[in-house]
Amino acid sequence: METNNLIITLIVLAGIYSVINLMIYQVKREQYLLIFAISFVLLGFSYALLGYQAVLPAFYAFVLYNGFNFLSYIFILMGIRLVFNLRKISRLSVAITIFSLLLVYLFAVVLENYLARVFIVSLTIAFYFIEALVDLNHKAIDVSDSAKKMTRYFIISSMIIWLIRLIVILYYSVQTSLIINNNFQSNVFLILSVVSVSLWFALSMWLDTMKSMQSLDEKNNELEKLALRDQLTGLANRHYFDYDIEFLVASSKRNKSPMGMLLIDLDRFKLVNDIHGHDVGDAVLKQTAEIIAHSLRASDRAYRWGGEEFLVVLPDTERDGMITIAEKINQNFRESVFDVIGSITVSIGGAEYEIEEEIEHWFKRVDLSLYKAKQTGRDRYNIWVADEDLPEFFNRIEWRSELDSGNKEIDADHQLLVYYTNDLHDSIINRVQVDSIKELILRMTTHIRTHFSKEEAILYQSGYTNYLEHRSIHQRILQEYEIISGKALVGEISLGALMAFLVEKVVIEHINQEDSKFFGQIN
Repeated sequence: METNNLIITLIVLAGIYSVINLMIYQVKREQYLLIFAISFVLLGFSYALLGYQAVLPAFYAFVLYNGFNFLSYIFILMGIRLVFNLRKISRLSVAITIFSLLLVYLFAVVLENYLARVFIVSLTIAFYFIEALVDLNHKAIDVSDSAKKMTRYFIISSMIIWLIRLIVILYYSVQTSLIINNNFQSNVFLILSVVSVSLWFALSMWLDTMKSMQSLDEKNNELEKLALRDQLTGLANRHYFDYDIEFLVASSKRNKSPMGMLLIDLDRFKLVNDIHGHDVGDAVLKQTAEIIAHSLRASDRAYRWGGEEFLVVLPDTERDGMITIAEKINQNFRESVFDVIGSITVSIGGAEYEIEEEIEHWFKRVDLSLYKAKQTGRDRYNIWVADEDLPEFFNRIEWRSELDSGNKEIDADHQLLVYYTNDLHDSIINRVQVDSIKELILRMTTHIRTHFSKEEAILYQSGYTNYLEHRSIHQRILQEYEIISGKALVGEISLGALMAFLVEKVVIEHINQEDSKFFGQIN
């Protein structure tokens, strides 16, 4: 292949590579792409000067050629440094470049020594490469090993190409003032230049791809963090729990190791928001997360469950270990001082995981244990006992006039709900036959379904503004009740657990808190 054709090829390739980097830069606006584009423009200029060395003064043909060549490599390495967040080109590099150009001028214009120019250029380029390798190995942080390794391969490959150039020149020892002289040596020099330019372009594209993938990973990590972390407290959220608990349960089954769960609820937290505002409430929640985290071991997992509730999973922990941790959490809250409000306590419910138990069933036992802790005075814990019977603290519910809603049909249903609850309570206390108790549970289930549907229809016809929200609450309570009652009917949970849910969630909490919101608004 003729020397001029190789020079033209080099110029065209440099131009194409520059345009490609510029086109990508227009889309991504990454500075390293612009730097790479400039480096290929400089290479193109240097090889253009190379083609006219026979007719140009030595200063332009040799000094400017090498000047552009040096600058092109400097810009390429600057682009690499930007990608890896390394320091900029050192002052030493700038000083060596200037000194090298002065020597090139000396041996091109004054002494006309071709081999001296080759050595100077080779040593200067070698310095650029070595400095880049040193910085890449010791100063590149937050960069994958594969990215550093691939870049090292490219740099070392370029050093080998320059070494081959040098060997060819020394071997043939052609004494000429020209760099390109239509001989074998010149053709090898230009072919290796084509390889070198293409190699650097491949590196620029590979680095851009790597940078894009790294950026995508960072964005995905941010999205994952947003999706799986509670933004207020920084704890894992319920979405993360759903992912995490499957792994924890599988590990517990595989290793046949115990595991506990605690549900922690701030006592009377609603008053904090009502009296002091939500900003103070948020500060309390943040400090609550910190206290819980400091109360746990490194292997324990804490989650923001929602509102003022926090969930903790305790791997390799039996009931006695759960009691120790629950006591520690209660005590840490008693000793903590909160801004504005001073102090606040927590109630804790817990249960140990039973092998082959459904996670939903496990959590419900934890939830019921929390309700028991709250009903027995708050600022305490209750850890589920496998053979738990009807809790002693449940007494028959007495209907009070303040529970009247103003609608006769709803009030009649509420009173019947209380009657059925008391009837079921008495039957369990008096050890009535199991079949009869099952019939009472099924009667209660039917009544709750019918009552919720009837109440929703009345609220809708009355134009109650929170109708949809109230309906969704009904759906949630009914779903939970059907799970609990289903477990109780087949003996998977105690009748005491069923009564705890009925009294707290269906009768007391729902009528007193949710239904009371529409008292006086309907006829």
